[in-house]
Amino acid sequence: FTVGRSPVKWGPGRFGALLLSDNAPLDGVVISFPLGDVDYTQLIAARDVTESQYLLGHRIEWAPRKGMTLGISETLAFSRGFKLSPAYIMPALPYHFVQYFAIHGDSRQDRYTNVLAGVDARLELSRALELYGEFLADDFPWSPSTWGRVPPMVGLLLGFELRDVPWLGYSTLSAEYARINNYVYSHKNPDNAYLHRGELLGHWLGPDADALCIEVSRRVSNSLDLAAKARFERHGEGRVGQSWRREYGVRDQFLSGIIETRKVLGVAATWPYMKVSAEIASLSNADHIPGESRLTGEVGVSVWWHFGSAANRE
Repeated sequence: FTVGRSPVKWGPGRFGALLLSDNAPLDGVVISFPLGDVDYTQLIAARDVTESQYLLGHRIEWAPRKGMTLGISETLAFSRGFKLSPAYIMPALPYHFVQYFAIHGDSRQDRYTNVLAGVDARLELSRALELYGEFLADDFPWSPSTWGRVPPMVGLLLGFELRDVPWLGYSTLSAEYARINNYVYSHKNPDNAYLHRGELLGHWLGPDADALCIEVSRRVSNSLDLAAKARFERHGEGRVGQSWRREYGVRDQFLSGIIETRKVLGVAATWPYMKVSAEIASLSNADHIPGESRLTGEVGVSVWWHFGSAANRE
């Protein structure tokens, strides 16, 4: 049970999460409790109190056996005009189901709610190899009548972690690919764009983009981890807040317009209470300007402190 500001991340992704990530710490209430092999989590958080913008979410994670987890999650971004019925806060009752009946009772409710859903899985094939994935559906043309007219507004994340690799000095090799179609995280009502204080609640990559992340990490001692990473990104001209319209059809559903590419190299050192990182990035078609090249770099320092006894620290 958590009250206040805290980062919330759902799913097995190492470098990001599609439905709910820790990009923007949430102000609200998070309730989690185990039910045997199942963990259930429910949250309500503020996106912007002054504008009456909030977020509901729930997640069920099942561990059918050791080294395997399956998860299903939903979030509901809502704004001024939304009618909060008791059904929305019933544990595990699907928001899509409740929204369907709410809209049939009051068609205006479709403008005040934005429901996203995701499924994910993690599987340890051995002590050395772990596979995982996540699928996000913002909007999907389920009905045959919409096929070929409405694009799938979805995201996909796949990754693996290979531990104690001999030819890498017994380091850990991690790789992850994420793809997010155009129009994901947006809504016809700008108040329900999937944002919290201007930061994405979902994957940092944003819509109309994909990325491949590769990292080699090694625990040098009990108090020091070192990592080196490489990342390749492609970004179309789609952005959060640019919602789909009927006249768009299915064009520009992925990597639209002038494609910006980014090649990133980085290193990081992590201690129990601090992390120091550095990155350098080479951009082509920067800001979607043909032929525009750019070289950027950044250095980051993070410091944190865990309260409570050592046994309770992460």
